Amino acid sequence: MSKSIEPVGGPFARRRAEIAATIERTGLPPRGEGIPIAWLRTISGGDLDVLLTNDDVLIGRAHGCDLVLRHDTVSRQHLRLQFRSGHWYAIRLPTAAPTRLNDRDIPEGRPVRLASGDVLTLGRDVALRLTTPSEAATALGMDTGGESVTGGRHSNEDSLLMLSDLVAVADGVGGRPGGAVASALAVDMLRHLPRLLTLQQFAPVIDAAVRSLAASDPAQRHMATTLDAAHLINEAGTWKVAGVHIGDGMAIVDDGVRLTVLTQPHNLGGQLAAEGNPAAGRHPERDRLVRAFGLPESQSDAWTHRAAAGNRYILTTDGIPTALGPDRFIRALGALRRRTPHDAARALIDVAGREAVIPPGDIDNLTVVIADVVQIEDAPGHVKGSGL
Repeated sequence: MSKSIEPVGGPFARRRAEIAATIERTGLPPRGEGIPIAWLRTISGGDLDVLLTNDDVLIGRAHGCDLVLRHDTVSRQHLRLQFRSGHWYAIRLPTAAPTRLNDRDIPEGRPVRLASGDVLTLGRDVALRLTTPSEAATALGMDTGGESVTGGRHSNEDSLLMLSDLVAVADGVGGRPGGAVASALAVDMLRHLPRLLTLQQFAPVIDAAVRSLAASDPAQRHMATTLDAAHLINEAGTWKVAGVHIGDGMAIVDDGVRLTVLTQPHNLGGQLAAEGNPAAGRHPERDRLVRAFGLPESQSDAWTHRAAAGNRYILTTDGIPTALGPDRFIRALGALRRRTPHDAARALIDVAGREAVIPPGDIDNLTVVIADVVQIEDAPGHVKGSGL
């Protein structure tokens, strides 16, 4: 639960005054209009979740700080946050411990203006994200890039979708007629997602359409498809990314510091792992799908994640993770995080083809969509999506 920070005096009062005088001499703007409110949450190195309501916040390991981070790599008085004329500023205090803003070093004693969604890293392991209320009033969009290739197959049964607020990947189930038709149908239906429906509410409609087409056309009998989709929405003033997942694809969020997998595979191995079966990773049929649109079991999973400018969402069919192996796949994503979504998607496909741990002929279709959340004025001209 969030909590407010109250001013702290005591043994640090004189030190605070000295720091304040030094900061003012470096050109920090004067106090002006605006309410000093921001949320500060740890995204690695702790579970901090606080609401800042003072215009001067001292952060460090020492007991007298306004915000105490008990971590060995954080200095006793490490960082100061100050609110001036409607903006938050970070000031690195004299310390040998590193302090970084979005992976760049902060110079000592010089105020650095912060934006909503910025990540401050203190020491080696503690990362904090600052979010301001102004983000709720700022339109967000998605800067997207994607790529799909046949891999070692003769045809491509994958489909992808990239709009300014909605992205998706789908994989026609291998070995079943009409897999490419099923994946294309799922993606095309998402392109026309009704404004009043969520992805989770629309998922059964997609499943019903796949089944209906399979029943009416003998050439498409038993067709099925996986689906991973992510929808950027504004819900009561709060931006969120809502996702739906069925099958063995993956949805991942990269906040600039940490990659988090948002989905679990709907294959036999994943099912056994969820049940705590030690044979999950060795079962000869561990890759067999147990859920997909068009299969007997077609219940999808839903996930939600608070959206912030700078977050990156990666949706992929199972081809790339299988080709690279899970560890190498995650490392590749981390190494590409500074590239644009378009360049990162292309590079990831290249890495999967070049560094695959399976024979070239066994590589499945390779498909990925990468979407960066950006302020809408920063998003290069995309087609307007559905549902904002």
